[in-house]
Amino acid sequence: MTKPKTALNALLLCQGVMVAGLALSFPFLTLYFHEKRGMPMGLVGLAVSGAVAAAAVARPSAGSCPTCGAASA
Repeated sequence: MTKPKTALNALLLCQGVMVAGLALSFPFLTLYFHEKRGMPMGLVGLAVSGAVAAAAVARPSAGSCPTCGAASA
């Protein structure tokens, strides 16, 4: 059995890698929608900001902690 501190460190590392990957892919996602799919950049910005806003609203009701990824009670 792993120690709680080790498990928490592993969870935080995985969360950090996930957030870094998302942060690196977002600019390319907008360019893909604009260049390859032909969407106007204003519509792309509206769609991306809508997705981020929906995630921000849904996250507390889903019960996960944005800092450490742990489920709330």
